Amino acid sequence: MKHLLPFVILMSLGCMQGPGTQAQLDPYAALPGQWGWEGSDDCKVSPEHIVFSEDRRQIRLTHAPAKEDGTRELLREVTYQVLHPIPNGLSLAMGGEARLDASGKPVTWDLILLDHDQYCWHRNDWRPTACTKSVRRCGRQGP
Repeated sequence: MKHLLPFVILMSLGCMQGPGTQAQLDPYAALPGQWGWEGSDDCKVSPEHIVFSEDRRQIRLTHAPAKEDGTRELLREVTYQVLHPIPNGLSLAMGGEARLDASGKPVTWDLILLDHDQYCWHRNDWRPTACTKSVRRCGRQGP
């Protein structure tokens, strides 16, 4: 699901402004920890865990996502290769990605920090302002 709200949040936080206008968030410092999708019970039932490899070239996410019937899938572990940093985030390639963009190449993902306790995903073949719903740090109350 793609939403415009994260783009509006990015704009209001100044994340889309030119260099030097606001301190950039450090994804290597902000992302490790436990996270849950906005509107879900992930933090209570099955938080998403994010860790970086020691060399910071890979990021590993583990999670047991909810199914439509309310049960949970088996625990998944996904490893992403860090392609390069982007303003307030990282550009990533998921290992074993089967989804292809219009040119026939596997899609890549931008993990965009909205603030220190919230991020969203942007896929390389979505419009520039598209982002998933927010993922929030567990243990923090959002607006």
